[in-house]
Amino acid sequence: MTTHSPATAQPRILHVIAPAAVGGAERVVHDLAVGQRARGQSVAVVALLDRTGPEPWLVTALRSQEVPVHTCRSRSRDYLAEIAAIRRAARQTGAQVMHCHAYRADILGWLAAARLDTATVSTSHGFTGGGPRNGFYEWLDRQALRRFDAVIAVSAALQQLLGRSGVPRERLCLVQNALLPLPLLERRAARSRLGLARSPVAVGWIGRMSWEKGPDIFLEAFARLRRSDVQAVMVGDGAERESLEAAASRLGVADRIRFVGSVPNAGELLAAFDMVVLSSRTEGLPISLLEAMSAGVPLVATRVGDIPAATSHGRFAELVPPADSGALAAAMERTLATGGTASDRTRGAQEWVELQFGLEPWLDRIAAVHEQAIRRHGKR
Repeated sequence: MTTHSPATAQPRILHVIAPAAVGGAERVVHDLAVGQRARGQSVAVVALLDRTGPEPWLVTALRSQEVPVHTCRSRSRDYLAEIAAIRRAARQTGAQVMHCHAYRADILGWLAAARLDTATVSTSHGFTGGGPRNGFYEWLDRQALRRFDAVIAVSAALQQLLGRSGVPRERLCLVQNALLPLPLLERRAARSRLGLARSPVAVGWIGRMSWEKGPDIFLEAFARLRRSDVQAVMVGDGAERESLEAAASRLGVADRIRFVGSVPNAGELLAAFDMVVLSSRTEGLPISLLEAMSAGVPLVATRVGDIPAATSHGRFAELVPPADSGALAAAMERTLATGGTASDRTRGAQEWVELQFGLEPWLDRIAAVHEQAIRRHGKR
């Protein structure tokens, strides 16, 4: 049985994030904060939000678990107001560790911490590239990360990239994501939720609809499938959704693809699918991959980031090169031809995830990074 030190001996943590609708970084912050609170730790979250719009999933989910959330709604690019809000929350909570997630939180959190006696930690969830503006923000992020007391990379490839970017190697830590088990809906209920008929074979794609996730590659691969009885469901939202819907029409598959938008706790619906596809061009270690493996759903994924290692180098998934719709379609055909979710591969995947990506060991590793950051900060 694992025991933990009393809450008074544990550092007070403040997580900082600018949450999207729902995604991997949001899931990580949720699972971290809820897990740390369950251990008796003092933990709070700062959520940097747009001035208008609905409350994002992360804020609602954290409050339902009684995790304190400090929201900051400000007009676009009012960074001084956001820095002041982060600093105010840190002082109110007496935070000893400020743990930032993604570039906006990293940059503003580091600036806010400059006047505080607070250790700084970042979890780097990956860099997406894209246009000049996004590239500039990611460059700024890497400059800020050089000055953090500790930086967590979620994949070995990302750890190497951060090292090459100038983050001191003694401050870099590799901590792969963990999986907080979700209750799965029964197959019929999951299919009903997604508007799927009972009989057709269904392929699921879950992620942010942006270039690095390769949704266009998935569409091209799906259009290549020889079987006409297969339906696809694309779960997620993003800047490319409109162009993807147009591409589905152009490719002649619009009548067999459903775009359902962002779905909180999408992992609960995995039983609806006969196969899940990850078509990413770049990745760290995607939560959706671990969820599909845990749910025992056959999986096809690209050979990027830590996906090969997480799947035991193809033992638990069909792996293909990135940005190759032909190879992806062929792997999808092979996987569909095997049929069923009770194969040795999917059973092995479930056992592997439970063994390698459990919540408690992950929380232990994060706690160790926090302690290292506090010691390093104290030596400055």
